[in-house]
Amino acid sequence: MKLRHALLLAGVAALSGPSLFTVSAQSSPLNVSLVFDPAGRYDHGKNQSAQDGADRAVRDFGVNVDTYTPLDATDNKAGTVKLAREGSNLVIGVGSFHMAGLTAAAQQYPKTYFALVDGLPTGGNTAGIRFRDTEGAFLAGYIAGSTSATSVVGIVAEEQSPATAKFVAAFSSGVRLVCSGCRIIVGNLDAGAKPDKDTAKANTLTDSMMNAGADIVFDANLTGTTGPISAVRNRQCLKEASLPAGVKFRSDLFAAVPKSDAYKVACKGSARPVFFIGWQDNNNVLGDTDADPTTLNHGLTSIVRRVDNAVYSVIRDMVKGQVWRPGERAFGLQNGGLEYAVDKYNTALFPKTVTDRLTKVTGLVVSGSVKIGQ
Repeated sequence: MKLRHALLLAGVAALSGPSLFTVSAQSSPLNVSLVFDPAGRYDHGKNQSAQDGADRAVRDFGVNVDTYTPLDATDNKAGTVKLAREGSNLVIGVGSFHMAGLTAAAQQYPKTYFALVDGLPTGGNTAGIRFRDTEGAFLAGYIAGSTSATSVVGIVAEEQSPATAKFVAAFSSGVRLVCSGCRIIVGNLDAGAKPDKDTAKANTLTDSMMNAGADIVFDANLTGTTGPISAVRNRQCLKEASLPAGVKFRSDLFAAVPKSDAYKVACKGSARPVFFIGWQDNNNVLGDTDADPTTLNHGLTSIVRRVDNAVYSVIRDMVKGQVWRPGERAFGLQNGGLEYAVDKYNTALFPKTVTDRLTKVTGLVVSGSVKIGQ
């Protein structure tokens, strides 16, 4: 699946923190271990992306890569320690699930290096691979504001908190940059909601947003459910007559959508399509409910965390003998950490005029000319 970003400088790591260790350039192949979360290697998400980055390092540098998938938290800790004991030079845990096990292993094996995706472990031989998510939220907002035909967009986020508020503010600033008159509807999940209940609540929130005129919904539920996606694709298209007073549907903005037979049936006459923007992984395929990629029925795009680029970067730096810097290693728009997905499911919705605008605004964010969240 092709992923494209307007400004992709792959494999360049943004590092921070004091320099405590110098890693010697390897005279023999580096031994790298990936510890997946229980979803396993082929999860179509960050596990698989991490494997892609490691595979690229195998091709480029000849490193040895081993993988391990724990059954639960206890198995996770024992497995991580086992990898270090058996000679791994670098152990990478994929997901915050590994925080406790990786931290314990790092304390027990101080000469082994450990990196954690989506977490910040402690210890001089550890590093946290984290993503500048507000940059991704800003990009999602800009895409939503550029594409909305009704000038009403929605965002479904986690429970209310300072971190969630910052994320929503970034999305809103992206919308406002291109559509100052757009209405932004925010829906938060319940505090401490269980995953099986999150989906139901997210569906309800998304339904209410669509009834209020939203034709773009950002699935920013960081707990990983697909509630907004399910709600959008199950509703098919809405009638123009169902729009709130004063909200007009501009069908010309969706002229790029291929008018296949399946699409005409779902969105004929005065019906308006509703699209979702996915988060973290490429969820475009999830919107193709009729198995016909040309209909582009509900997946607009996804804001993707490029775990593969981050993993590759950490391995590359060790192979090259770079100074090991404990602490956060941040990945965002500038260094290939985030991008929007364009593939066979949505390419018609991203003509050159749109990608040119995205290239420009991304450059403004990277240069600091645009302040996200303001």
